[in-house]
Amino acid sequence: MGRAKLHTEAPAPDNGAKILQFKIWLKGISPMIWRRVQTPASTTLRELHGIFQVAMGWEGVHLFLFNLRTANFGSWQLGGRWEHDKMWGGTGDLYGNTVAGIWRTPHFVMLPRAKAGGIELAIIDTAPHSNAEAATAASLADFVLIPCRPARFDLDAIASTVEIARAANAPCGVVINAAPRGRLAEEARAALTSKGVNVIETVLHQRAAYSHAVIDGRSVHEYEPNGAAAEEIDNLYNHITRLYGYKKRKGSGV
Repeated sequence: MGRAKLHTEAPAPDNGAKILQFKIWLKGISPMIWRRVQTPASTTLRELHGIFQVAMGWEGVHLFLFNLRTANFGSWQLGGRWEHDKMWGGTGDLYGNTVAGIWRTPHFVMLPRAKAGGIELAIIDTAPHSNAEAATAASLADFVLIPCRPARFDLDAIASTVEIARAANAPCGVVINAAPRGRLAEEARAALTSKGVNVIETVLHQRAAYSHAVIDGRSVHEYEPNGAAAEEIDNLYNHITRLYGYKKRKGSGV
């Protein structure tokens, strides 16, 4: 078993072709056995597999599996996905797509454009389950916010999402959502905290304003600007921005 990390983009050759530089190392070996290789961005994953074989001095034909943001790509015998996988930005199978394709997902493309256009804050809303898209978003995020209802099944279900954020080295926190009156919210906080999960101090309660506002696509600030739901959202926003150092707060021109 080994690991490979896209280390940097090497200086382009005279013909202007894009070159990627990888660092490869074997897991669980001390002292570390590693190699650094450079390859054109047009290299397919199957070709990259062959380059790794040569760099490590291995011989023969091997199955291979690349794990990227919780998704596996490669030999189907090892459970890899390969045929017509849109994640890689191409229309052919995995072997025909290039290593540069991993940077073609919409988030990787759109966020630099947004920043260049003067956008200071971007919020990526992913599906309420753990998948490759959630892992991609976590790898790009300054902060990962995980909503969770104070119910047993919901508390158990967020464990995989927390692990995705940790694997991406992204700061994360759980916000207790749709909390009824009573002690459930604090009991849920205690259960999560005991597992080392950061829980946001603001709690979002069950309020009619959330349901009414969404009927015609409004926020709670548009539906009831001075209501308790709007105040909760303000508190949540201010707390999160304090956590990751964003300078602007609610009421300061955001």
